[in-house]
Amino acid sequence: MERSAPTGWSVVDDLDTGGNTTTSTVYDRYFTGSVRDNQTYDVPAVSGGDQNRTARGSQWADERVNPPLPDTCGLNIGLLIDVSGSIASSLSQVKNAANGFVDALTGTPSTIGLATFATGAQTILPPTPVASAAGATTVKTAINGITAGGGTNWAAGLFEMTAAIPPFDVVVMLTDGSPTFYGSEPPGGPGNYTRFREVEEGIFSANALKAEGTRVVAVGVGSGVSGAAQNLQAVSGPVRGSDYVQTDYDALARVFRQVALATCSGTISVVKLGIPPGGSAADAQPPAGVDLHHLDVRGHPSFRGHRPDGGGQLRGGPRR
Repeated sequence: MERSAPTGWSVVDDLDTGGNTTTSTVYDRYFTGSVRDNQTYDVPAVSGGDQNRTARGSQWADERVNPPLPDTCGLNIGLLIDVSGSIASSLSQVKNAANGFVDALTGTPSTIGLATFATGAQTILPPTPVASAAGATTVKTAINGITAGGGTNWAAGLFEMTAAIPPFDVVVMLTDGSPTFYGSEPPGGPGNYTRFREVEEGIFSANALKAEGTRVVAVGVGSGVSGAAQNLQAVSGPVRGSDYVQTDYDALARVFRQVALATCSGTISVVKLGIPPGGSAADAQPPAGVDLHHLDVRGHPSFRGHRPDGGGQLRGGPRR
């Protein structure tokens, strides 16, 4: 039995396993069976079986503590959306919620990237600024183009997000069920059953993201993740409403908007754009060498911003 974890980590006590109906299963204990003198035993031992709840890999999974959300508006945000076959009938609601997320951040110095996962994972759009309506439209067009089909592979999806340059400040993962696949090229797993192995690999991928300083927010939607939340907690953190959220499709748009506003609540964002000669408002871009006063919400100058690389974005909020 694992009784404690190193500083910066936490023990995973239980995981949800099973098929259509999952059951909380004790994870942090391992039965060795009979042992003999002068013998070497690997613990835990790799085990398999498509319907074996405790089938696992050779490494014990501890959960890395979720990094805090940076206290600023203008984050690099990754949207990671489950597009497995089970979500197909509700895909329009998922898209509406994701578009609302973008709308809530439009006009702020934020960037949004998009990836999807099913049996495997893929990046749909690299981090894209949404300071302008044109940038927001680019993200929403990518969202509206996603399709659904396949299994559920948290490990592949979360690991896909580690490739972002620069690393995401926060990844918001939307899923409608526990993982039934893991890994890639080709993926492993039964495809219709959740064992320790599928969740373990998801934890390892989430840990890799957190090691980059990325906060993981897990949003579980629908009946597939409406019960016990151990698996969502294992890839994010223990605090409901902050590390993870469970909701239904009717409330999903509201939940996504709340998550988006948590990154820019109480701030004023000023984005100065210049229209090139002969262009229109749709062609506006941040001018080079912008030098502006930055005001807090009470109108007092707090610092001066200069972006010789062409950026014209300033952001501010209440002094703390």
